[in-house]
Amino acid sequence: MWPRFRKHLVSIGLGQAINLVQQLLLPAAFLRGYGVDDYGAWLVVLAAGGQLGNLDLGLQTFTANRLTMLHEAGKVSEFRRTQSIALRLTLALCGGALALLLCVPALPIERWLRVGWAAGETRAAVALLGAWVILRILQGQLSVVLRATGSPQRAQHWDNFQRVLLLVSTLALINIH
Repeated sequence: MWPRFRKHLVSIGLGQAINLVQQLLLPAAFLRGYGVDDYGAWLVVLAAGGQLGNLDLGLQTFTANRLTMLHEAGKVSEFRRTQSIALRLTLALCGGALALLLCVPALPIERWLRVGWAAGETRAAVALLGAWVILRILQGQLSVVLRATGSPQRAQHWDNFQRVLLLVSTLALINIH
């Protein structure tokens, strides 16, 4: 038990360190690269795209708790059935959301958000950020299974890897701009 606990503790600590680095580097890089007004507009656009994260509706939390109970009880067939149902629900929700994102280019999002960006830039940013949030919800299903089956550190390492990749790519794109 202790080695597994230690591995999980290290992976969570690493995640917190990555979070701290993100909080220190990204605002400074955005402010230097874009200025106060465009950084503020970016935060508004980021929040608009991030609203799609509400589609999860607590499904991952419920699924993680239920799958953990079933795994610990050794109920493999019910575990698989519950996992399958949760995955199908998630795919349906995310598929519907991705379909709705196809409407974004036709909507006056830049007016609704009151950002001073060009219409195409604002709409593309909201659509891409929304798609990223939806893909993260889908990725969450993998994390749920890893956590429920006794490998939470693997789920955390996967999340850490994605966050580092996002940090590095964001910093690179800011410097290109």
